[in-house]
Amino acid sequence: MQSPVVPLAATIISVIAFLCCINSISCQSLDFIEKQLLCALDKAPCDALGRQIRAVLPEIIQKQCRQCSAEQLAYANIVSKYIQTNFPQAWGALVQKYS
Repeated sequence: MQSPVVPLAATIISVIAFLCCINSISCQSLDFIEKQLLCALDKAPCDALGRQIRAVLPEIIQKQCRQCSAEQLAYANIVSKYIQTNFPQAWGALVQKYS
């Protein structure tokens, strides 16, 4: 049986692809990130990526990614730090919702 966090790597890599040039993120990329955050908070419709993100957030936030590989944990840390820094209110809401 596959681990429930198998899609985590693909999800995190997809998100990181949009964050790869943090110093030059376009408004379109920021809109995309905000859309995914709103989806995760049940405040906007979700696309396929948003549904994947929402599915893995309990493992990342509630369980501190215990079932993640070292690579998945590293990606989760990068994304969570980015969200904490750039979207602190959304991060707080995610932690509250998924804790």
